[in-house]
Amino acid sequence: MMTSRTFDDVDRMFEQMDRMLDGMWSRVSDRDSGISPWGRSDAAYDLHENEDGDGYALVVDVPGFEKDEIEIQATETHLTIEAAHETDDEQSFQRRHISERFSLPADVDLDEITASYHNGVLEIELPVDGEVVSGHRIDIE
Repeated sequence: MMTSRTFDDVDRMFEQMDRMLDGMWSRVSDRDSGISPWGRSDAAYDLHENEDGDGYALVVDVPGFEKDEIEIQATETHLTIEAAHETDDEQSFQRRHISERFSLPADVDLDEITASYHNGVLEIELPVDGEVVSGHRIDIE
């Protein structure tokens, strides 16, 4: 007897395969900053020292999402960006999801991280302070 899989089952299977493959990718490091993507990055990003020289700016392309569909979490060691968008009408169903995880150096001041989102570009300011603070949620302006 042959069983049929729904599109949701196939979607879950591909998501599981993506997670397994992500775990297999080696960690790529940015030697100057200590900030690096964890595994493979699906979104284009740019990391550079900010204009004041007192931290870093992480710019990530996440087009097609609304600000309230993006969540940023920071811990002592990682910055995680999750974005999910679904559209469902009578003729079609679409789902987009982006999940990015970046390693952070210990001197990033988690309490002072700010983020803004305009025209599909997420900009995250990562000031350097030297104090290590426990993780918290970051609101997007």
